Amino acid sequence: MNAFYLLAGFVAVATAFTHAAWGERVIVPELKKSKMNELARAGFHIAWHQVTALLFAGGIALILVSMFAGVIGDMAAVLLVAFILFNNIIVFLTVSRLKYPKVTSRTLPPITNSIVMILLIIGGWFY
Repeated sequence: MNAFYLLAGFVAVATAFTHAAWGERVIVPELKKSKMNELARAGFHIAWHQVTALLFAGGIALILVSMFAGVIGDMAAVLLVAFILFNNIIVFLTVSRLKYPKVTSRTLPPITNSIVMILLIIGGWFY
């Protein structure tokens, strides 16, 4: 077990929860009061949560790699990227549907982009 990866993973997960809680309490209220159009507000709000998801997904991946490095070997980086891209899709759909339903359809191109990358990664496993 790699204790450095394990510690880094726990720090990243803790940072993700702190980032989310602080952002919802401090950043999001100011964002909602802003005079930006709804699509711009949605973009900033989604980006905030994408950083949270990246911290969380990266932390979980580091924890898993710390415990199973010998098992997953070279695939660790590929799994990390696929996991992060999948979480990106979840964040886009969740935040846009719940907070900005009028602009959800306009968030489909980045979601489609992430899906294509995940499919390419899966294809690479069988190459």
